[in-house]
Amino acid sequence: MLLFTLFLIPCVSLLYLANSSDKAYRAVFLSGFLSGLLVTICTFIFSFLHRVPEYSFSSNFSYYAIREYLFPLILLYLLFFFLTKEELEFKVRSFFFLECGFFTIYMPYFIIVSCPSSFSIYELFLKPLIWLSMISLSSVFIRSMVISSVGKNKLKFFISILLLAFTLFIPPFLNTLWILNWLKIVFIVFSSIYILSGLIALALGLLVERD
Repeated sequence: MLLFTLFLIPCVSLLYLANSSDKAYRAVFLSGFLSGLLVTICTFIFSFLHRVPEYSFSSNFSYYAIREYLFPLILLYLLFFFLTKEELEFKVRSFFFLECGFFTIYMPYFIIVSCPSSFSIYELFLKPLIWLSMISLSSVFIRSMVISSVGKNKLKFFISILLLAFTLFIPPFLNTLWILNWLKIVFIVFSSIYILSGLIALALGLLVERD
């Protein structure tokens, strides 16, 4: 049952890499993978992930945002963006490959070790899809944000920032709703739309890589 969780992001990444004309993205993916491996090992040694969720939205949202979603994703990319000396276009397009490499290791580890007893459909299927959707949608809006910034299109730049912020808000929001068993209809609607949007972004991104 864990096969989907373990192989979703690696398989999508391999599909993208196989269709990309620029082989340099393989090194970017490998860098993300090694970063994920290092962070996962440090997390395993120095932290304890089993926790009893508090009956508080803000507490749980903060925990998932910092530990699983926003902090590792944003910090990793910022380090890559400012430490590498590649062209801006390459840095922007590298986001997807870098994050996929990182979460290939980081995501399954968090799902496996933080599950209290038996796995639910959320941990096995929905959470991996939400993670992947977060990466693909963020990649779209980061690209749009950079292009609009270079083109000095302030309205498009502002809209791209709002959409990126909303994209990053949804995963810990959905995780919190699931843990607290709140607003099931909101969880179903938002997760369905989010995953569908992420899959569409993936399909369109694959077409771009083939060009």
